Amino acid sequence: MSVMYLAGLDLNLLLALDRLIAHRSVTEAARALGVTQPAMSRTLGRLRDALDDPLFVREGRALVPTPRALALAPKVTAAVRAAAAVFEPDAPFDPVAERGSFTLGMGEETQRAFAPAIVARLWADAPGLDLRFRPLSVRSVEESRRGELDLALGPDLSALPRVASGGVDLSELVQRPVYERRFVVVSSPAHPRRRLGLKTFARLPHVVAGPDSSGRGFIDDYLEGHDLARRVAAAVTTFDAAAALVAESALIATLPDDVVRTSPRRLVTAPPPVPIPPVPMLLLWHPRDTTDARHRFVRERVAEAIQSALGAR
Repeated sequence: MSVMYLAGLDLNLLLALDRLIAHRSVTEAARALGVTQPAMSRTLGRLRDALDDPLFVREGRALVPTPRALALAPKVTAAVRAAAAVFEPDAPFDPVAERGSFTLGMGEETQRAFAPAIVARLWADAPGLDLRFRPLSVRSVEESRRGELDLALGPDLSALPRVASGGVDLSELVQRPVYERRFVVVSSPAHPRRRLGLKTFARLPHVVAGPDSSGRGFIDDYLEGHDLARRVAAAVTTFDAAAALVAESALIATLPDDVVRTSPRRLVTAPPPVPIPPVPMLLLWHPRDTTDARHRFVRERVAEAIQSALGAR
C-alpha cells in the first residue's frame, strides 16, 4: 500500500476497528471512544467500504467478526499500539544513567580556562557521560549541521569594528549569550603598566594575537585616526602565547579579560585607552537539539560551569 493511498484514509478508523473487535458491540465501542452510537455505526460503514468486507455480522444482539476481521485483529492492535507509542512522552532524562559522548567545540584558550570546570560540573550529575573537546574552525557550522559537533562556545565578532567573522555564517545556529568578553591591556609585574594614555600606549612595543599573525587590527585603525601608530614587535596566533610573551618581557598586549583572569600567569592589567566594545561569548548549537532533554541538560551545566569559573577568579 502506497503512502499516497494512506494519505486518503482516516487513521482513526484503526482505533475504531480495534474497539469494535475488542467489544463486539457498536454501543460499547462508541462508549469506549467517547462518541455516539450513530457515529460509530457510520464509522463501521466506512470500515466496510475501505476493507471491502462486512467485518461483523449480527448474531442475536451481538456482533460476530468475520474471518477477515479476525485475521486483521492482531495487525490492528499492533498498529494502534505503535501509533500510541509515537505520541507518548519521552521517559524522563536520567543524568546518572546517561552514557555515550557529547562533543564541545571551543578555542584553545577557552578549553584551557573552562574545560576543568565543565568536566567537574557535568560529572557531578552525569558521571557516565564522555566529553569530547575539539577546536573551533571555519568548519564548525558544517560539523554542527552533520551532528558531529553538539555544542560550541565562540565569540560574536560582529561586535568589534571592522572585524570579519571569517566568512562563517552563524545565523542557522541557536545563539545564547553566556558572558561578555571585555579587553584589558596587560604587562608583566617586572614592567607594570597600570595606567596608559593613548600616546604611551602607542609608543610601547606590542604583541598581538590573531589567526594570521598579520599584526594589524582595528586598534591600529583607531590609532591611525589619531595620527599615531604602534610597533607590533611580535605577532602570535593565540592569546596564551601572547600572555606568555608579556609575562617574560617588556611587551604589552591587549587581551580578553576572561583569558587573563583564568590564566596561570601573573600579569598586570590596565584599562585600554582605545574604546573596545564588549564581545558576547555565545553558546551555539543546531536548532534540532533545542528541545532535546539530554542536550538541554548539558548546555545548562556548561553555562553554569563557565560562569562559575569566571566568578571564582
